[in-house]
Amino acid sequence: MDALATTWISMNGPPTLGDISQPQEIELYSGWENSLSISRKYGKTFQCHFDLAGYPFDTQTCSMELTMLSASSNLVTFDEVQSTVTFVGRTSLVEYIVKGVNITVNNTLDYSVMYVTVYLSRLSGFIMLTVYTPSAMLLVISYLTLFFRVELFQDRIMATITALLVTATIFSQAASSLPKTSYVKMLDVWLLFCIMLMVTIVFLHTIIDFLHNKRNNRIGQRVNVKSQIDLLNPLGRNACDWMVLGSRIGIPIFTLFFLIIYCIVALL
Repeated sequence: MDALATTWISMNGPPTLGDISQPQEIELYSGWENSLSISRKYGKTFQCHFDLAGYPFDTQTCSMELTMLSASSNLVTFDEVQSTVTFVGRTSLVEYIVKGVNITVNNTLDYSVMYVTVYLSRLSGFIMLTVYTPSAMLLVISYLTLFFRVELFQDRIMATITALLVTATIFSQAASSLPKTSYVKMLDVWLLFCIMLMVTIVFLHTIIDFLHNKRNNRIGQRVNVKSQIDLLNPLGRNACDWMVLGSRIGIPIFTLFFLIIYCIVALL
């Protein structure tokens, strides 16, 4: 008991008069019918260990353990039925929103224990706006370079490399603003995918340019005769055209497959 504790008696049962030997008239209340209650407010700062593997779509669980050390569980226990918990602060925090609060009681140990669990869900709108949207737009720009004319190799390669460098800068800024972890986060997976896909597009541009120059050399050496490539392609397409067509179709299919898996993992 201290100055922060408040004690009151709930008089639910009738009193009885004291013994006639007492000099004053005294009313006695039975302890079985009239309960003694003590209320005290505790303030405690605790640490919550976050798992950022799902960042920025992560949900966190913070737990507090309250142990009744004043007496063993044989004498004093938490009431599992009447014990309740209420979150009285703002549910919308800077980076998280409080999804709920729960309590569980364990009276089987030497001392009664109550676990208070707070569930937090991250607000990912800012990250979507500043990281995912720009990187997705840069990825689209890199893909659109496959629709440039094959002869414009310098334009195609420079546009893709510029988008690649900007994405790498976004990756570096995002990594520096987050706590250092030994594991890969969902944001890292997305940015690494964008970078690797842009690098793949650079390689495709190089291969397409090589096949295009090879075709031009064969056409220059040919005199009124069809090249072997034309004879092997009845539709009139050469290896360069097939590479361009395959790149335009293959990259969206691969990206869609990745996005499906990425969204499924993010929602788990």
